[in-house]
Amino acid sequence: MGKRLRVFCEHPKGLFLNVTKNGYAAYYLQFTREDGRQSEIVIGAEKLLTPAIAKAKAEQLIAQMTLSGISPVAAKREKVARVKAERAQTFRAVTEQWAKAAENQTTSEGTIEYRAWRLDSHILPRIGQKPVATLARADIRACVRDIQIGCRARNQDAEKAGHKTANACHRLIRQILNWACDEEIISANSAAGMKKLFDSQSESRIGKCNEATLRAF
Repeated sequence: MGKRLRVFCEHPKGLFLNVTKNGYAAYYLQFTREDGRQSEIVIGAEKLLTPAIAKAKAEQLIAQMTLSGISPVAAKREKVARVKAERAQTFRAVTEQWAKAAENQTTSEGTIEYRAWRLDSHILPRIGQKPVATLARADIRACVRDIQIGCRARNQDAEKAGHKTANACHRLIRQILNWACDEEIISANSAAGMKKLFDSQSESRIGKCNEATLRAF
């Protein structure tokens, strides 16, 4: 076993080759953090990088720090925090926040129970874990269609089985996303302007009260 060794390059400043006691070698870049303390970031293993490539990567990092004023450590910390925040803001999490919103506290108990049934039975099992910021129109459309298919499978004799439930779930998703948009949780409502996917009008009522029928009366 040898000793740990650091070999600094003349250019760019801060680039060095670190050799461990076990003989593993890797390129690092030493830099000054926002708080004035020294830190370092790994560029890559020596066996995978030529000196020229290591220097080019180091220069790229230095340029990024110079332009942004943010060190790689801080940038990584911000990225991790952003990813955690996006994961926390799933459609399910936003739905829970929406349910507790002041404007929903005056909603009738029956409406609350019906919304909860739609969410728990149809919507959340399909899109509950999706990050609300990246929930696309295609995701919503697929969810609503899947709800209709599931309802139809349980009632195959009805011609428009699941149409009404699917459309109601569609409206509820749009309502929740609209609230999230107003609360600036998301920048835009991906369900805005989407037409209902299914015709839920009862066939038995179509044409029963037209002009000719009224004249006959």
